[in-house]
Amino acid sequence: MLDGDNMGKWLRGVLAPSVEQSLHPQLVAYFRELPNTVEGLAARRPFGPALHAALSEALTNFALHFVPDIVKRHDGKLIYAGGDDVLALLPTRTALACAAELNATFRQDWADDARGRKRLLMGNRATASAGLAVVHYKEDLRVALQAARDAEKQAKAAGRDALCLRASLAGTRWTLCRTWWTTSCAASRTAGPTACVPNCRRCRRSLSRPSGPN
Repeated sequence: MLDGDNMGKWLRGVLAPSVEQSLHPQLVAYFRELPNTVEGLAARRPFGPALHAALSEALTNFALHFVPDIVKRHDGKLIYAGGDDVLALLPTRTALACAAELNATFRQDWADDARGRKRLLMGNRATASAGLAVVHYKEDLRVALQAARDAEKQAKAAGRDALCLRASLAGTRWTLCRTWWTTSCAASRTAGPTACVPNCRRCRRSLSRPSGPN
């Protein structure tokens, strides 16, 4: 389960880009040479209909043109994809890699879809949090869904831009692993964008030890 962070703030314009970030670099260089333009360039761009439309387009592109292919490529089954929300069933061997790819795609400025068409996405200032539940294949789906929801809430409570994994090792006993997408963690050998999650040794151990088939 993956969910975009602070979407309410994006929709209210609190996280809208500055005027400088919205202009072509040559225009920025031109205005910087003029007097009394620093504050104007740093001001938040008004979040009008054009930015609302761009935000809507980016979220629609992510859900319709990227999520289904990513989940399928990792041998998963997509349950729901709407805007910044994703719910999918995945085998344990591909779950972390799929989560990392979904997060990386969500944060791109532009990307080519399966047909080679360039699509607008949320950009690198956007973040997402994910909750991953590892359960026995006979576990009640309601229990699995609640575990994923709880894991996602814990990822957001930890500061967002993170993944939290909950694994049921013996039917009722849950283990917890929380890690971040873009920074090094003590349990990971590598650092860098999306490197921490798929290489987190604690997470990988949790994925390899659930009771029974998965």
